[in-house]
Amino acid sequence: MKALDRFEGVILGSAALACAGLCTLSASTCGLMLAAVIYLLPVAWWALSGAAMRDGTRVIEHSDIVDWLEVEAIALWPCVALSGAALTAKGNPTRTLRHERIHLAQQSECLVLPFYALYLAEGLIRYMARDPLPYDNMCFEAEAFDNERRPSYLRKRQRFAFLNYFTSRTRSRCPGNGDML
Repeated sequence: MKALDRFEGVILGSAALACAGLCTLSASTCGLMLAAVIYLLPVAWWALSGAAMRDGTRVIEHSDIVDWLEVEAIALWPCVALSGAALTAKGNPTRTLRHERIHLAQQSECLVLPFYALYLAEGLIRYMARDPLPYDNMCFEAEAFDNERRPSYLRKRQRFAFLNYFTSRTRSRCPGNGDML
């Protein structure tokens, strides 16, 4: 097992311990632990992984976490983790990175922790409402999908732009290539 695999295991284990510790510790101690897990571990993970900066973004390439989650990429503030598939010409790393950078902007606006809570809540609500594409129709994902092909979007983006997508149209997948309409 390589060192990075062990460190990613430590990150997941630390998050589990922090959640378990919430039951027995004072509120201020819990808050500090949670802040350490959410804010400091991703930075340490990025620094220890030997990753690089891409377009001003901390990027971890060939991450085992994205493979474990079975996704191409994930934005865990302040880093973006990419799978090997996302780095190929077919995977279009520029578009994928821009999509995840939109999520980093959303996370910063929501002060990170509330972003994750809102993201999960909207996903669960859409799933329980039997939305045909709950993931694609979430306001955070809708904004990212709609603007991932626009190079200048992040420079011109209005703060809290994802709110414009909260009640917007239902999205659907194109039958041929999996891109969004």
